[in-house]
Amino acid sequence: MKDEPRSSPDGTGAMDGTRAAHGTRMFEEAASASHAVRAQLGEDAQAIASIGAEVRRLAPRAVVTCARGSSDHAATYAKYLIETRARVLTSSAAPSVSSVYGIAQDLRECLFIAISQSGRSPDLLASVAAARASGATILALCNSPDAPLVAAADLVIELRAGPEISVAATKSYLATLAALARFVAAWTNNAALTRDLETLPALMDASWALDWSPALGVLRNAAHLYVIGRGLGLGAPDDDDDLFFRVNVNMLSVDAERLEGALVGGAGIRGEGPDHVAVVHDFSADRLAAAGIADPAVRQNLLAARNSAVHEE
Repeated sequence: MKDEPRSSPDGTGAMDGTRAAHGTRMFEEAASASHAVRAQLGEDAQAIASIGAEVRRLAPRAVVTCARGSSDHAATYAKYLIETRARVLTSSAAPSVSSVYGIAQDLRECLFIAISQSGRSPDLLASVAAARASGATILALCNSPDAPLVAAADLVIELRAGPEISVAATKSYLATLAALARFVAAWTNNAALTRDLETLPALMDASWALDWSPALGVLRNAAHLYVIGRGLGLGAPDDDDDLFFRVNVNMLSVDAERLEGALVGGAGIRGEGPDHVAVVHDFSADRLAAAGIADPAVRQNLLAARNSAVHEE
């Protein structure tokens, strides 16, 4: 169901700017993301610790992720997180290898991580079945405890985000990132990361309470939007995740793409004019220059997005 802005309190019609977002289903779902993380922290500490211990015992030679849509962006975050923290090679599954080509891969001693809000996607379930038949241990991250995916998995982490109706995913996506971080912290016995994650709900509340309205001046006339990052920042740009932008901004007839930071400028990727806007993660003027972005107008637009509090890691 498509969200529509509610009328203003005085009954004069829909509100403008950020006020129009208040009262929409998407706004309410996104605002509750911290509650999902609190629920995870309150309910799943022992389960996460047990899963971490089991994966340490397994000592997987590789990790394979399988997901669609926003969950696949969470899987990109998982790749960087696992490879930098657990130092285990991690790759995204290509479902067509089994579903179209009928190839059974050798996944013995591998961990297969399936991420899904519904846990009912036929192609994902087929990939899970093929992975299990090929010898993999299945870890499911799912928002529906009664889903077929949960029944098919060896290990399960519940997202605890509750029903989510809006497009694109907001609270379930952020709950997935938190669950992945907690899983990796448990797997690697990283006590410092585990402690830090205890503070995450409060930090999410503080972030949500910030005034993001200065970004509207940069975004209002945008026709092309680029989300630029590297590593963990490419996979998980917090609330302003690339798919969220792509789905919701495309609804406004704005083209949106995610770009790896090293490709901007160096690969001939350019954006010019006030209708080209970038959401830049962890970039400074020096870094933009080092990336080969020499055009002053382009750099000005990139830094304008950064300095307008669209997002900065």
